Amino acid sequence: MGEPPVDVLMDETRDNANIRKSARHVPEGEDPLADDDAFGDEGQPDRPMGRS
Repeated sequence: MGEPPVDVLMDETRDNANIRKSARHVPEGEDPLADDDAFGDEGQPDRPMGRS
């Protein structure tokens, strides 16, 4: 069976449900509507691939 097709998942009639579900991917204490400069690692240089 597998996942439903993307065009079904992203249908406009499912927007509100998709937005509500997206909250589980936002770390605690992070406001998804806040300016990106207030959190995250945008100011950090990217790590070389394969290194931690």
